[in-house]
Amino acid sequence: CDWMSSVLGTTVSPSDFPDSFKNGIVLCQLANKLKTNGQIKINKQKLPFMMMENIENATAAFRALGVEDRENFVTVDLFEGKSYSSVIRCLLALKKKTG
Repeated sequence: CDWMSSVLGTTVSPSDFPDSFKNGIVLCQLANKLKTNGQIKINKQKLPFMMMENIENATAAFRALGVEDRENFVTVDLFEGKSYSSVIRCLLALKKKTG
């Protein structure tokens, strides 16, 4: 969370996870701050398919930033709570690749 806060320039608290991450906005903002070529679209609407699209866009950006598929997570891991540990593992890998 400290690393994400420093990248985003705003406070990301451990208590924010997973609830405030499920809409994918924080992950997209993180990806946009780290990407050097282009920005990914962020859906602000609270429709489930829009939130899932945000998560998918973020994980695709993480792959482009060097996170390997085995370190990345799939949308249901976060959105449906299937594997929060996969999400954390991905963020740690992202930090290692870009940090």
